[in-house]
Amino acid sequence: MRARILAMVLLGVLTFGARAQADEASEKQRCLAAYVAGQDAREKGRLRDAKTEFETCGQDHCPAAARKDCLEWLTQTNASLPSVVVTSADDEGKAVEAVAITLDGQPFAQRSDGRAVPIDPGPHTFKFEAPDHEPDTVELVILEGQKNRLVSGKLIAKNRAKKIVAELPPAPRSRTTGIAAGGFAIVSLGFGVGFAVSGVSDMKGLESGCGATVSCRQEDVDDARTKLIVGDVLLGVGLIAAAASAYLLLR
Repeated sequence: MRARILAMVLLGVLTFGARAQADEASEKQRCLAAYVAGQDAREKGRLRDAKTEFETCGQDHCPAAARKDCLEWLTQTNASLPSVVVTSADDEGKAVEAVAITLDGQPFAQRSDGRAVPIDPGPHTFKFEAPDHEPDTVELVILEGQKNRLVSGKLIAKNRAKKIVAELPPAPRSRTTGIAAGGFAIVSLGFGVGFAVSGVSDMKGLESGCGATVSCRQEDVDDARTKLIVGDVLLGVGLIAAAASAYLLLR
């Protein structure tokens, strides 16, 4: 009976020792995995992930050499890791604290409480959303090492937004028509000048060439005259459109 009890005790001790060794080996594997993953994350600019990995491999139970490197890298990462302070207010400047904020489409914060939050460097898109308010989007580039960068969202109450739109004066139809007439005038004058210059150039070429021997082809003469006529017409239309545009815009 005593031998059986002794055997059971020894088996328990051995089992416990084996489990302890397995747990220790597993912890060392996690340390080494974090050691590698942290360096990879830092090289890719994912400083928040790198910070987490370096904190893991910097713990006391990790191998001394790896722990020393990880603690040094953790200090460097903390210095480079930017942070932002998100705030939100309505169009009257009143703070809106209960706001859902997403960062690049992922949940970021549920309140704009004025506290600094770490963030990876690079371009980011912040979206602010609150009940009964129009959402707001802020796009900016966060620099490495930049601390406490202020990111402000402007949330206009939905009933206020409708009121603002209702109060906007309608765009004057005469102004819109005047702008369109001005654009048409510019195009007409441009083409008119182009045809006129081309027609004059063709006529001079005919006069100095076949005109001296009275051997010009009728097709060439007609083509040059057509260019001159089209140029005159377009110039006239352009001048009329320009006058109409000026009248409508100045009225």
